[in-house]
Amino acid sequence: MILRPTHALLAMAAAAAAASPTTEIVGLVSAGGGGPPGPPNLLSNSMNWCTLAYEDENLTSAANVTLTESTTEDAPDEIWVYSIESPTFELSGRYWDNKIYGYTNVGNAPSSGGCCSDSFTIYSESNPSGEVVDLTSIISPLFPNAVDSYAYPTHTFDIVKQEDGSAHAYLMVQYEDADINALADAVVVLDVDTLEVIPTADGSKYFSFLESANAGTMSTTKADTIFRIQHYTSTDDSKEEWHGNGITAFTTTDGIPILAITHRSLNECVLLKNPYSLTSEEGGGKIVQRFGRPGYYNANGKSNVQHDFGGIGNDDSTWNGVHNAWYSVAADGTETVTIYVNSDGSDSSHVYNFDLNLKEEDDFEGVIDDTVFDTEWRSVALPWLAGSQGGARPIGPQKEGSRVFVVGSGSATQGIYVVSEDGEMQSCGDGIGPYDSFLRFFP
Repeated sequence: MILRPTHALLAMAAAAAAASPTTEIVGLVSAGGGGPPGPPNLLSNSMNWCTLAYEDENLTSAANVTLTESTTEDAPDEIWVYSIESPTFELSGRYWDNKIYGYTNVGNAPSSGGCCSDSFTIYSESNPSGEVVDLTSIISPLFPNAVDSYAYPTHTFDIVKQEDGSAHAYLMVQYEDADINALADAVVVLDVDTLEVIPTADGSKYFSFLESANAGTMSTTKADTIFRIQHYTSTDDSKEEWHGNGITAFTTTDGIPILAITHRSLNECVLLKNPYSLTSEEGGGKIVQRFGRPGYYNANGKSNVQHDFGGIGNDDSTWNGVHNAWYSVAADGTETVTIYVNSDGSDSSHVYNFDLNLKEEDDFEGVIDDTVFDTEWRSVALPWLAGSQGGARPIGPQKEGSRVFVVGSGSATQGIYVVSEDGEMQSCGDGIGPYDSFLRFFP
């Protein structure tokens, strides 16, 4: 089971944060963006870091955050992470148990469209050069029906602490499915220490959104595509359904285990009851919230209509690219998820932050529509329009009207930004393109 944040623990954490300033150090590793060695203009010879310092009780604006960039030449010797040279991350990295895990492509995985990785590179104090651990040999055998054994970790992963103190790595995986003639999305979970495959609650070695009766559908009836992710049989070999990228798992304050994902091409964030905690009969894999503007497709894969999930506004604006989900609890106890939207139809990329408002399909009678997922949300415009990559997360107490976010600029290559609802912003690491802002630790 995933570690459940109780109200008491949240209160204790808030009290501790209020008592002293918070310092977090965020990695500014350049995303490779493809197979080895990646576009030369996105590679860095050393890994830079940005220190963020703030006081929770006074954090109502990006102006309240102090940003300081550090390189290996001017960083403190006692912090080993500054000794990392020439990081080979494909896109995403995470810090866990005094180690840094990064997706890597050493040449065994495809390189198109941000897919894929074939290894973890694990950096530690005893091995700051990194240990490469093969993932392909673990992932590929799990998908015996994948066309030409096409099954690879892709885009990002998250490391989630469990109740027993261990950690599970949730990996977004892309595999080629013969039934739909397309690249479908799945989830594989590994024990971080042993890299053993963790099965779903039903005993499966992976969870596929296409194959799950709770999560996917081939129906072309619009109402059927509200509580299930729509798929179709492609006639184009390059089609992806749906370029999954962001992934995380958490337990709500009411004790509901949730798996959250984003997919770029379907332009949304999806929250499901976690199939690694609940069997399908218990509701594992059932969608309980969606937020974004996914298309609605006919049997031939054509769409000129978008859903409006979340009450965003059913206008003519077209979303194009959604990345990375981050769960958090605001000062007033409101649970929120933050995503990065490459384009929402305006002239800039945006941070979107929406409230949890979980719904069960069985709660509704008759024909349902998009309004079942209406919720409260807010957005912050960014000073760029990035065609790919990017990730955002909130910091501080998230008080209404004064939320503050840390954003990875991705292909905009402007480092990280701290932005807030009042329009204030600061930046660090210009010229570097972190895929997201999630590689961080607290010294």
